Amino acid sequence: MEVLQWLRANLILVSTIVNIAMLAIWTFYAFLFYREYERQRRPKIIIHLTNWFAKEAECLIINLTREPVHIEGVLIASGDDGQSLKMVTSGEDLSSQMRDGRSVESVVKQGPLYPGATIELGRLSELIERALPEFLEQASNGDTCFFEIRVAAIGPVDRLFGARRRFHIESTDDGYSMHPESLYTEQLTSRKADREVTQWLDEASKSFSALMFHDIRSPK
Repeated sequence: MEVLQWLRANLILVSTIVNIAMLAIWTFYAFLFYREYERQRRPKIIIHLTNWFAKEAECLIINLTREPVHIEGVLIASGDDGQSLKMVTSGEDLSSQMRDGRSVESVVKQGPLYPGATIELGRLSELIERALPEFLEQASNGDTCFFEIRVAAIGPVDRLFGARRRFHIESTDDGYSMHPESLYTEQLTSRKADREVTQWLDEASKSFSALMFHDIRSPK
């Protein structure tokens, strides 16, 4: 009885507390919904090796975003500062390769990439040997070197984002071995990363005439 009397006497206070509690609950659910929405729209590119430990592994670029993305370029970075960049592309005749059943994206390593689709870069060893032959000389001299495969793309929100995976090269008795530094591809999706990815493309474009090399796939 005393409780009812207290509630009647403090009806405005009780109503205010209930409204604040309801607002807090709805705000919490709205926050969860927004986070899930952002997670689903967040772009994600995977740099995948068909055999994680072998330098003869095939290297694939896979789009795990729920929407299509546009690959602006695939680059290889080497050197202590990672600023020695080369664009992965093909100098072969485009029309003849498409007649062999290959897509434009797999030839030029650029273009639209739909959810779950892949771009084949070729064997990891051939990719490095053809793109950075001088870099392997350091490994043959006994040095431990590293390089990065970088992907620059435009995502669902019309903003540049990137992905990269770092590899180590070590000298061995039969030449060299290489292995990824991490199990996972690093995703660069923040606005700060946007500026970094833009810098990748700017640096690569300055010397693009010297970057093009022939198809990195093994001869059939």
